[in-house]
Amino acid sequence: MGSVAKGSMLITLFKVPRLILTYIYVKLKNGPEDNCCVRCGLRCCICCFYCFENFIKYMNHNAYTVIAMEGHSFCTATKIAFTTLGNNALRLITLNSVGDFILFLGKCFVTAVTGSVGLLFLKQDPHLHFYAIPTLVVCIFAFFIAHCVLSLYEIVIDTMFICVCEDERLNPNGGEWSNSRVLKAQRSEEGAELTPINTRDRS
Repeated sequence: MGSVAKGSMLITLFKVPRLILTYIYVKLKNGPEDNCCVRCGLRCCICCFYCFENFIKYMNHNAYTVIAMEGHSFCTATKIAFTTLGNNALRLITLNSVGDFILFLGKCFVTAVTGSVGLLFLKQDPHLHFYAIPTLVVCIFAFFIAHCVLSLYEIVIDTMFICVCEDERLNPNGGEWSNSRVLKAQRSEEGAELTPINTRDRS
């Protein structure tokens, strides 16, 4: 609970100043005395606080995963998570790129299917002659709901990635995951598929 409180406090330390600066920026923008230099400085500060806030949120998630795995304190877990992600930066970039693209395709697919089904139901109403706006509203709601649901899969993917990387760090020679029953069963199936091919080649 202390680690959870510390992570939440760090997010608050960056979120509250960002909200205060955003309020000041809006007041200056709508006020009679509008200074371009001040507004530009405030926008830069707001952008920096926003980036720091998102970075802390991402590191909090990975630190909590390390805490659940190994039971370290928050600072130690954050250091381990940062080091592990830094050592697997290329794999992390690949996973995020491919994973985000697949999740985006999933959101688009859900939106298209929901919009098509909604359009079919709307066409059954004889009093409705204009389908564009209702269909657009259905698609917007479908996209946001799909985004909320598929975001859970994104969290699961990130958690599994840090678990596999930390397993490889703690257990050399591929980690315990490489010796798991799932991969052994997959290797045995691949070997069974290759055996008839090798027999035909020899004959």
